[in-house]
Order: sequence, then C-alpha cells, then structure tokens
Amino acid sequence: MSVDISTSAISAILAVRHENTGIADILKTLKNPLNLMGENFSGLRTAHVIREGILKIFRDARAVTGHLDEITVILSDPFFSDITFSKEMRRHHPEIKISSQEISALFKTMEKEAESPREASVPGAPAAPDLVRAGEEMFFPKVNGYEVLDPAGYKGKSMEISAVFTFINQFMKETVIGAHDKFFPRAHLEYVSDTRLIRKTLLKLNALQDPAILFNVDGEATGVYLLSNNEISHLGISTFGTKTLERRVSSLPQYAQNMLEENLKAKTESLLKPAFLDWWEEISQHVKKLEETGFPKKCFIAGRDPAVNIFPGLLANYLKSLLGFESDLKLFSVEPMRDLIRPSSFVPQNQDILLASLLN
Repeated sequence: MSVDISTSAISAILAVRHENTGIADILKTLKNPLNLMGENFSGLRTAHVIREGILKIFRDARAVTGHLDEITVILSDPFFSDITFSKEMRRHHPEIKISSQEISALFKTMEKEAESPREASVPGAPAAPDLVRAGEEMFFPKVNGYEVLDPAGYKGKSMEISAVFTFINQFMKETVIGAHDKFFPRAHLEYVSDTRLIRKTLLKLNALQDPAILFNVDGEATGVYLLSNNEISHLGISTFGTKTLERRVSSLPQYAQNMLEENLKAKTESLLKPAFLDWWEEISQHVKKLEETGFPKKCFIAGRDPAVNIFPGLLANYLKSLLGFESDLKLFSVEPMRDLIRPSSFVPQNQDILLASLLN
C-alpha cells in the first residue's frame, strides 16, 4: 500500500506488485479529504486532523485486506524536510581497490551527522527539535571526482558520497507507526518525500539529464526545488496552493477540466489573473535565488488536483515576461509507464505522485 499525506487529502492505493515484471495490479483506491484552510501546519488542530485522517485510511485499508507486505508513506511539503549531506574521504592507499566496507563506513559517518544535524553544523539542517529522520537515498557516488554507479572495485585518491535524508515531525512518525502496529504490524514500513519520489521517477524516465526546477503545487502549499541527478535543493515554500486558488475562484475545478460555457470561461479567466499573480509573487522570490547561477531550461509542475493542469501555460508566461527566460515546462506524469499499471486504463487523474510509488 502507498499512502500519500498532503495538505488537501490523505490518499492510498492498494496493489499487488509483481517483482519479476514490475507490473502493479491495483486493487483499491482510498481518499480522505482534509480541510486545513488557514491552518498553521505545525499547530494542534492540524496534528489532530492528520492523525484522524491517517487512522481512517489504515482502517479502510484493513477492511479491504488483512495482509500487506509493504507500506510506503509519501509526504508532501511542509510535512517533511529533505537535507542533502556529502562526505569526501581522501584515501591513503589509492592503488588499492575501494571495498564495500569503506563505502559502508563513510556512509555510517554521514548517518551519524544526519542523526544530529544541528550539532554537525550542516547547512540547511532542520531547526525544529521534534524532527526525526525517516528515510534516506544515496546519490551517484564519485571516485576522483567522477560519477560512478558503484565505487566498489575502483582505485583512486578520493571517494565522495552524497545522500538525501528525509526528516519528519516526530508526532507524524509516531502516528503512522501507531496505525501500522494496529492494523498491519507485519508490513515493512518506509517513508519517502514526494520530491525524492518525483526525482527518482524523472531519472527512470530519462527526463533529468540536466538540472530542473520543480514546482510542487499542493492544496494549501507550493514547494519550489532544484533537482538534478545528485541534488535536491529546497528553494522555498509558499502557503498558497490549488485549494487556496479555488477559494478565490470557485469555478476553477470546472475550468481546469474544460467544463465551462464560453461566458463563464471568460469570467473565470478574468478572476484567475490577479489570483495567479498573487501565487506567482510568493513563488518568484524563491525562483530568483537561481539568478546568479542561471535558470535551468527545464521545469516540472507536480500536483494532486485537476486545477494544476492550468499552471503550465500561466507559469510559462511569467517566467518569460518577468524573469526573462523561456522554459521547457511540463506536468509531472507517469503516463510513459502506463503499461506497468493494470488495468492499463486505471490512471486516476492527477494521482501520478501516488502511482509513482508503485513503479519505483
């Protein structure tokens, strides 16, 4: 089962995944909408709403099946913090091949720093005392400055490894563990940020040969990231998402799905312009952080709501007119891997992030 925790809903997909073919047979989808309008995401009410939502999803899943082998919990911004750590080791005997023990020892050193990032003075480390480590992923390692798939067996003067560690609120982790222990105690439990999941999927699709900006548009928040084959940089977050936009433009869902008559469509577009501009003004301050190094040509927009479909055209105009660069802007989609999902016609609209967890 994959469980997706976002600011607009907690959703889940139950599936049977065939390891030999990579195909996933979907058994059931579940969704529990949330109302976090105007909430402080670290506040007590948010904690209560999230806790009840998680328990309900697990309870509903238990009504479908009594057994799960794996549970993957996907976290959206602002419910996680991804921190990238790098560690380089100068080797005393470069003529000797690198061993798996050397790699393991270097990674363990990095793990210790990740357990107490503030003490290690790691730039960008989470400041909140209640954040705990929940997952990690190693990037492409380097030997003598060159990227390799696996350093083991190579000779060299230096070895460098980088990894991203995902931190989540301790209350969130305890809530998930409590639901896991109550309903599916034998299932293997893991956590992944949606940003890590999107990056991994883009790499699998060969869509991340060059760095790219990711606009992760959720219900009540939008995160902005720089992604590459060996980096996830969190540029910033805005508490403005598709649900925020919908409260200002009530016809947004119908407009996004092209269900309006011409007069209502024109009226909706006139209302959207100032609302979208407010979204852009919050987001642009994070994008401008890339001005000195240069804006990546490629941009991706990910989201969990049909309203995200309107963002590419509107955003492309702002990137060109206000920041002066033309972007190759695309919606994040698992459509190229549709054949790995059965039935093949079952790709819920704007649930690509959730489905991606079944394909990685």
